[in-house]
Amino acid sequence: MSPLEHAIAENYALRRQYLAFLEDRFGDEFPKTPTPRDIVKRLNLDEVEWRISRRQARLLFDGQSLQWIEDRQVERRWPAVSGKPGFNGKEHQSLKDRGPIPEGSYVALQSDFQKWEEAPAINRAACILNFISIKAGRWPGCTIAWGDTTRRVGPGPGNQRVRS
Repeated sequence: MSPLEHAIAENYALRRQYLAFLEDRFGDEFPKTPTPRDIVKRLNLDEVEWRISRRQARLLFDGQSLQWIEDRQVERRWPAVSGKPGFNGKEHQSLKDRGPIPEGSYVALQSDFQKWEEAPAINRAACILNFISIKAGRWPGCTIAWGDTTRRVGPGPGNQRVRS
């Protein structure tokens, strides 16, 4: 079973979304409930996954937006901020836990991907406790701040992150 098939098999919500999409797109062409492999084959997801894995893209944060750049063109843009309110400027980059992420090159740590529904109970509890001013866990601010998935970033080649 491929990692994609495994993800569909293990994640009920994801499987339901794919099944609903298949029903909308293809109607009753499947006489039985499709297996994860059937879903991957019918939607050509293994090819899509392969193409995505070969893409050369980068993210650029300019202090006001996060931009997805491919082939030297901005493909997507999202409003974004870094740092606590009032501590968003470059002059605050050295302030740990308050200032914005320091300027530099970063890489997304593919091995550190986490989904909210798979987060350990302790991290979910720490998230909820954060609402009463206890700072802890990987999801401070819960899904309102981070969305349903997180992936940490680490310094890229030549990045000299300095924080006090």
